[in-house]
Amino acid sequence: MDCIFCSVANHTRKAYIIYEDDQHMAFLDRYPLSWGHTLIIPKRHYTVLSDMDAGSVGRLFSLVSVLAPAILDVVGTPAFNVTQNNGSEAKQLVPHVHVHIIPRHPERPIQWNARLFISDERFCKLADEIRRLL
Repeated sequence: MDCIFCSVANHTRKAYIIYEDDQHMAFLDRYPLSWGHTLIIPKRHYTVLSDMDAGSVGRLFSLVSVLAPAILDVVGTPAFNVTQNNGSEAKQLVPHVHVHIIPRHPERPIQWNARLFISDERFCKLADEIRRLL
């Protein structure tokens, strides 16, 4: 199987990792909707949320409350969206379960079809700042 997120979880594809444990990983979205946009994945491959058991889903989503405060503090905003898409018809672009934490900046509305392009240097700095708060 050629899964981008499995490659990230196996450390064979570059990612700006902000959190990792035995079962999960969180990293900055390479083409974010907003500054600080983060993805949380299970390391084990599941295509859609309904492939997972309830306990695994709960553990995955519990990381939102752990990670979001640090992300929001670093990017300087009080608000965020949590999204999770299942299947191509639901706009799931990578067929590996992932949860989005999308910081919302009041002065910068999100254009849902536009992505930011950010330098490696800025990504590395942001990831370092978030990890320091976790």
